[in-house]
Amino acid sequence: MLAIDESAIFTIHGFVHRMLAENALETGTMFEMELVDSDEVYLEIAVNDFWRICIANMGVADLEMLDQCFGSPFVLKRDVKNLLGHQQIQIIPDTDGFEHSLSQYSAYWQEARDIWSRSADDIKQLLLDAAENKYLHGASYKPHLIENAAELITQLLISDKSSLNVPEKSKYFCADHIELKTNKSAKEKMPQHRFFDMWDYIFNSCNKVFTQFRIKLLKEACQYCKNRIIQLKLQSKVMAHDDVLQMLSQALLGKSAEKIKELMLSKYLLAMIDEFQDTDQTQYQIFNTIYAGNRNLVMIGDPKQAIYSFRGGDIFTYLQAQRETPPEKRYTLDTNWRSATDLVSAVNALFGMRDNPFIFSGIDFLPVKSGGKADSEPYRIACQAVAPLTVWHMPVTEENLGERPKGFIKKTIAQSEAACATAGEIVHLLDSSTRATIGDNPVRPSDITVLVRNRKQAAMVIEALKVRGISCAYQGSDSVFASEQAYELNLILHALAFPENESYLLAALATRIVGKTASQLVQMQAEEQQWEELTQQVVDLNRLWYSGHFIQMIYQFINQMNIAANCLCLTGGDRALTNILHLIELLQQAVKSTHGVNGLLAWYKQQISELATTDEKQLRLESDRDLINIVTVHRSKGLQYPIVFVPFLWDYSSMPQKITSLHEVDDSGVTRIIADLGSDEIDENKALSFQEEIAEEIRLLYVALTRAVHKCYISWGKIAGAEKSPLGYLLETEAELKKQEDADIVYSLERLAVASGNTIEVLQIPFTSNVYHNAHDKQQELSAEQFIGEIPANFYISSFTSIAASAHHLGSDSHTDIIQESAANSYTIFDFPKGARAGVFFHHIFENLNFTNVDSEHTDQLIERSLRKYGFDSGWFDVVKNNTLAVISKDLGCGIRLQDIDVCNRVNEMEFMIRQNKLASNHLNHVLNGYEKYNRIDRPLNFEELEGFVKGFVDLTFRHEGKYYIVDYKTNHIGNDYQAYNNENLQLSIREHDYDLQYLIYSSALHNYLDQTLPGYCYENDFGGVFYLYLRGIDVSGVTGIYYDKPPKCLLEQIFV
Repeated sequence: MLAIDESAIFTIHGFVHRMLAENALETGTMFEMELVDSDEVYLEIAVNDFWRICIANMGVADLEMLDQCFGSPFVLKRDVKNLLGHQQIQIIPDTDGFEHSLSQYSAYWQEARDIWSRSADDIKQLLLDAAENKYLHGASYKPHLIENAAELITQLLISDKSSLNVPEKSKYFCADHIELKTNKSAKEKMPQHRFFDMWDYIFNSCNKVFTQFRIKLLKEACQYCKNRIIQLKLQSKVMAHDDVLQMLSQALLGKSAEKIKELMLSKYLLAMIDEFQDTDQTQYQIFNTIYAGNRNLVMIGDPKQAIYSFRGGDIFTYLQAQRETPPEKRYTLDTNWRSATDLVSAVNALFGMRDNPFIFSGIDFLPVKSGGKADSEPYRIACQAVAPLTVWHMPVTEENLGERPKGFIKKTIAQSEAACATAGEIVHLLDSSTRATIGDNPVRPSDITVLVRNRKQAAMVIEALKVRGISCAYQGSDSVFASEQAYELNLILHALAFPENESYLLAALATRIVGKTASQLVQMQAEEQQWEELTQQVVDLNRLWYSGHFIQMIYQFINQMNIAANCLCLTGGDRALTNILHLIELLQQAVKSTHGVNGLLAWYKQQISELATTDEKQLRLESDRDLINIVTVHRSKGLQYPIVFVPFLWDYSSMPQKITSLHEVDDSGVTRIIADLGSDEIDENKALSFQEEIAEEIRLLYVALTRAVHKCYISWGKIAGAEKSPLGYLLETEAELKKQEDADIVYSLERLAVASGNTIEVLQIPFTSNVYHNAHDKQQELSAEQFIGEIPANFYISSFTSIAASAHHLGSDSHTDIIQESAANSYTIFDFPKGARAGVFFHHIFENLNFTNVDSEHTDQLIERSLRKYGFDSGWFDVVKNNTLAVISKDLGCGIRLQDIDVCNRVNEMEFMIRQNKLASNHLNHVLNGYEKYNRIDRPLNFEELEGFVKGFVDLTFRHEGKYYIVDYKTNHIGNDYQAYNNENLQLSIREHDYDLQYLIYSSALHNYLDQTLPGYCYENDFGGVFYLYLRGIDVSGVTGIYYDKPPKCLLEQIFV
């Protein structure tokens, strides 16, 4: 052990490549072979060659079947790649009987064709008469169904070539279907004809013959491509990583095997394989052969962390090695040296809920103990210990049900709530007033990691953090070619490659990274000299590219367009710029292996379409600053983080598979892979394949929960699909979640908490919109003039919300609740979900809407994007659009319609700040009580004396015929018909929610602004008034949903003295 630092350390591929190079003669390895990361390009060539051979040699009928099976070489390549990715795979079922099946099918087809050509009308009439005489079930055999089926059969049987594409709607001419639908009292009257038997066979056999054809073709494609790829790589003198494994594996089975083993053992007497659970059959066979009968092979791995099947990792290889190792040679590590003691206990309790949490025998869960290292720097909140594992319960509410039946929370809404709760809790932990510490040090952003499954989940967390002012860094295994910048760079490359195409240039300039707006582009084209200079620059860059100077060309373009500065001005600018530089680096590498400009463009297009994810093409970390980490669970394996959030463990969807693959252990204990393309046992094998998939998902969950050192957060609730998730399996809710209410779920979680010794805590998921203010984020230390003035203790910024919150509504009930008892209509604007999210959703639409061109594709896209963004079902599209059109086209009074207000005469979200000296609630109450309409007698204000500013945002301020108006959009639900939004009820709502105080503040702010900035301003002539638009209540033909007021000028000038 003293010399362990002198040991040779390799990856398995690196070790095997070294062995081949050092023993080239013994292993038969060719000299001067280049090692490449991927043989994808050779696979594509092989598949295209096979496709061309098929087209050249197949008849018309076979070509039709080829098209039905695969449609394109791209689909065929996908399936071949999946099968060739496993070196030891058995494809079932056998297709030896295909020729006989096809011949028999064709014979039946020809006989059916001959019968139909002679007797089609008679055959059809048999069914029509039987239906009319009630011999056949009337609902099933309606005349138009029989006529339609007959027409389909006629179209099919026109051709003398048999087709395997037999429509479902032709089943009415099948003997079995006729017998099934014949009324019991008329069995002896059942229509009989030879054609019915013929068509029954054709209808029921077409899928079987089609499946056999597909399997046969796929097997032939695999064999051809396997040989063709070998040939192509030999010609190019390259080897892929899997090739080196196969070469050494074959050599160890050949005549020089003993000599090769002897040479290897003389140099490497002992082999230790770490992360053995991620190896495969070929790798195990190599080392098991070299060290056969030798004790000097040490395999180290944790089967509970086998999560890389998509990379070829095979947990069943580990289990086979485990079986082949004598029990006395198996050793178990029972200590977790990463996590705090209580966190280890919490994870033990969670996985201890099931007898066999990892499903497969041989992957046992044994409770472990903690090494206690993390306990020396404990995690504390305000100097108090906290439970290390928090389970957030997400309760079912009216807002998050969406349209889900049986009380399940809609998944998209749950995703949004989990992301927002995570971001809010992170803000809370980073707030100095929380006093969250690890040891003696306050929690910093880099102490916190959010684990996600994919880029979509990461994007939701990143967005939620961004809203709260928190920067983060995403580390995933996603391809840089899947990024927005990859798409935009493609547009730029085409513009530079084809300078004569003006549309390419405009598309490139309109990208976010170049940043030209539509108006700027119009102006640039209008300035003839400026446009000519720009196009000449592109022509010069094109010449530079064609002369072989790609890197110089692209960086000149970046400098000319200020792309680096543009990126850093964007949200997520660090990520955008990192991606661009990464893509350029990959393009420069590809220049060496592609042919000219067109070759590079073709290579780039292929990378985008295939989303290559080799190590050098995965997204890079955009910054190493003190940031929150967003990391995929796969990327996190082997790492540790002080505080971990795993908010989406309930979010699981099984990926549909074109090929059903599973593992099978033979009588000798050796594991083989089965690819079932349509055997009689396909349903059973699909179930076994799914079992393997969910088992890996559970191992992925285990990896996620064991990354934390001190603290871990997860969420759970009655969410659609959660019962099928790995967490649902652990909590044993697969069959129970549908029956459980929130109280049952909380009770089950609290029982788990008690069983854990209270190392698990159950809390309701928090909903906060707090914003992070980083006191440490200083770009530069500057010396400022010392402030020597005095700031009053009660000097602060207030708002309508804080002022109105102090109001006491004396003896008043909620009028809204009473009115809401009206009967609801399905799928109308009245049924649209209620709550703050609905309000933000509609505000977003009207803020971004082009009032003067509302009935356009842009409006449709805006509504569709907004529904997705705010988590509403796309089924609400028509409701939202109709309501939007109604509001925009509605006459608000005096001929005012929003559809007539162009962008030059409107301001969205106008911000104001009103300076106030000692504003007191008594003063406001006294002023307002002097006006009957605005009196506060039954709802007096009671806030602390304010000195500072009153701040707010006005939804919409617009100018119409020289007058200025205020608009506020309200989504309050008052009732379920338009009459519920009459003027009387609107006045009740206005008073109930203190909206009159709100629009008095808004009006005062606008009045003061116009008075100071508009020459000759006159309140009576220039101030138009205030519209409060209750969106649910506005109908094109009615007069409901619109509240208007123009407060007295003297009142506005009295409010803020």
